Amino acid sequence: MLRALASSLRLAKRPIELAVRRGVAVSLYRTRGAQTTSATKLRVSLPQPRFLNTAAPAAGGFSYPAPRSLDAVVNMELFAKESPESITKIWTEFHAASTSSMASVVSREDYKKMSQRGVATPFFVIPVQRGEGFFSLLAQYQGNSWLLTYLEDFKRDPSTAQPYLCITAYTELELSKGLVLLRADVCALATLNKEDAAKILAQISTFYADDAHYKYVFSFNKTPREFNFDEAHKAANAITKYESSPSLANN
Repeated sequence: MLRALASSLRLAKRPIELAVRRGVAVSLYRTRGAQTTSATKLRVSLPQPRFLNTAAPAAGGFSYPAPRSLDAVVNMELFAKESPESITKIWTEFHAASTSSMASVVSREDYKKMSQRGVATPFFVIPVQRGEGFFSLLAQYQGNSWLLTYLEDFKRDPSTAQPYLCITAYTELELSKGLVLLRADVCALATLNKEDAAKILAQISTFYADDAHYKYVFSFNKTPREFNFDEAHKAANAITKYESSPSLANN
């Protein structure tokens, strides 16, 4: 999340105090047995969101891992002629063969919710399980992308927090096919794998598109003292795949 978050820090910041109850990992691979029953206070100063700076990075800086337009990934002239069902199959199967990225498809209606909610509530915390323990990633929505970094790195110094995963939304077929293509790229292969990417992609989609799950995102951003990490953690672990709205199959 280096480039996006570092850019954000150059803007005026509005500190947000997050009271995250029971279980936010304060060190890598904290186990459930180590959790206390009292509320864990986590103070994170989150910068005001801004759109991604897509200019070429300086030497040694963060280079966004995915193409920013769909025509850089597929032959749009041919791809756009396919049916929504065929596009979904081609998109997901193509990325299934990748070593560092996963893909999914959401309906136009679902992505409208995701993007609008991303602007209104851009931050969320995603737990990544490792055996009986877990670590937390901080997600930030910026301009049709979600960038995720290690929460503890962000707490230490947002300007040097490295990206672990980037999720990109391609909206070029939103009007003609009624769908939006998503792609999750792993930036830290030593820490995350493709299975992690697939699960995080499903979690972000569900938390932002599904009304029942969105309450956690809303609370994290708008009423942080009421945010219950244990409940959000349990909800996140229950998500194995994203169930898009039925309208996707009817376009």
